[in-house]
Amino acid sequence: IDDLTEEWRFRLQANDLVMHRTRFIDRPRAVRIVSIGNDENGSRVAEVKFFKPSAADGLPSAGALPSFSWEVVRLSAVPLRQFYPLLQEEHGCAHILRAGLAIRDDAARAVLQRPRSVRVQPQCTKGHLLKPEEAKWFSFVQPKSCTVCRNIV
Repeated sequence: IDDLTEEWRFRLQANDLVMHRTRFIDRPRAVRIVSIGNDENGSRVAEVKFFKPSAADGLPSAGALPSFSWEVVRLSAVPLRQFYPLLQEEHGCAHILRAGLAIRDDAARAVLQRPRSVRVQPQCTKGHLLKPEEAKWFSFVQPKSCTVCRNIV
């Protein structure tokens, strides 16, 4: 109940700055969302871009830090489940968005105040998706039931 990450992901838009990591063990990086769409399975995916260090420019002198060349990288078909909020008070972490953090963080709160980009599908009390039914005469009098578990909705 305290995890608002999925709701936050439903409200992402192009030009949002988010944390991205492909796998749980990967180090997260800040990326900019270029566009959001659907893949062939209907899952929401995004195209993102970010800066990546390419190589050190020569050997550093004594006591100096190496300088890196940077390149802009674009990734496409990135599932939205790989995105996490870029929070002001956390130090580069990619973790779930708790309600307390969402209240304190201006950027996360702004995203959560947007309308959802995907409609909520009705579900029965056990979480099964309900299928639309053709309206019948006096159908409002008959109780509706889930086609999977037969619970009355």
